[in-house]
Amino acid sequence: METIINFIVGMYESSIALYVINILLIFTVIFNERKAPSATLAWIMILTFIPIVGFIFYLVFNQNLSRSKISRLTENEKLVAGGALRKQMVAMDRGEYEFNSDSAVRWKHLIKLNQVYGKAYYTQNNGIKLFTDGKMLLESIIEDIEAAKETINVEYYILKRDKIGRRFINVLTEKAAQGVQVRLLLDALGSRYINKGFLKDYLNAGGKVGYFFKPKFIFFGVRFNYRNHRKIVVIDDKIAYTGGYNVAKEYVGENRARSFPVEVVRQIRQDCAVLPNEGKKKIYCLSNVQNMTTEGLNAFLKTLEEPPAHSVFLLLCPSATQLPETVRSRLVQIPLQPLSWEQVEQITAKALPETDSKLRRQAALLSDGSAGLAMKLVQEEEFGQRAKQAQTICQSLIHRQEYQLAQVLAQLEKDGEGFLQ
Repeated sequence: METIINFIVGMYESSIALYVINILLIFTVIFNERKAPSATLAWIMILTFIPIVGFIFYLVFNQNLSRSKISRLTENEKLVAGGALRKQMVAMDRGEYEFNSDSAVRWKHLIKLNQVYGKAYYTQNNGIKLFTDGKMLLESIIEDIEAAKETINVEYYILKRDKIGRRFINVLTEKAAQGVQVRLLLDALGSRYINKGFLKDYLNAGGKVGYFFKPKFIFFGVRFNYRNHRKIVVIDDKIAYTGGYNVAKEYVGENRARSFPVEVVRQIRQDCAVLPNEGKKKIYCLSNVQNMTTEGLNAFLKTLEEPPAHSVFLLLCPSATQLPETVRSRLVQIPLQPLSWEQVEQITAKALPETDSKLRRQAALLSDGSAGLAMKLVQEEEFGQRAKQAQTICQSLIHRQEYQLAQVLAQLEKDGEGFLQ
């Protein structure tokens, strides 16, 4: 009987302790975290009705436990950034700052707004180039990295262990071996498969790597809802890249299932909400929308249903049937007929007059009525060789020249990827 009483007393004391802990956590959520009312109410209900499990959920998914530590600038960073900004603002207020263009003078009140509320430092003499193709963007980044002389600072959410990621790391490794200061910052969740083994040569060459919000334990402390989604490359403090493209095959169009990622759609949605600077309309021409991911389509539906009055969207795809009905119902369909191969050849000759006329004709015949595809084929280094091999195969089959056919096939089999293409 005494044992039962002690057990009941122990359970009662444990319940009281658990109740007190829950009360303290609830006060923490209400007064310390400063969450939105809906989020605050949700956490209070979780902590009240499932105390132990709710506490674990709070530790794992609550993004604000380390917010101040993650977002905090060092004292030296505050001093440098704040001091430079204050000097610039004072100079502008006194009329001592020299603007390089009349448009900057006309919009100086907007510059002041960004300085005050965004803590943004104003810069001049900049050039901007917009990339809408992931492959072209990657080639441009690699070209500028190869020309770097002093520093390369890279920050990405996703960097994968595929051939694109390996090529990117190899370029960074070469520059680090040349004595250039190379620093790589990756998100611990988005680039979770990039470990020291994968970066061995890069680290041995002198490159540095860091991980944003890396958990101390593999299965505990991971913040799924508080990640670093930035994609930034800064070269020699003169050239900078930013946007929505990560480093992986699907971002350069080599994975058709995901060659139109959701990050691109989100970037378009943000941009179309801004009024045009000069013209009356903003026109977005999106090709190969049939390759848009499910997440991208879902993110784009609302914009297609109620597009901004100043924005026009042209969605291009081989066939409307390749798009879901939910998307087609929000579009005005304009069917276009493919060009003849003669028309494609003429367009290709006009755009690329320096290329070989035979290659242009072969590309036009293989383009399926697409001038863009024909021009892309003509500019590929291996297209001429493949065209000759294809012609040889056809002639060998027609004339039943088995030995010649075997020679060509043996040559193709040396390169499995070329053979499949």
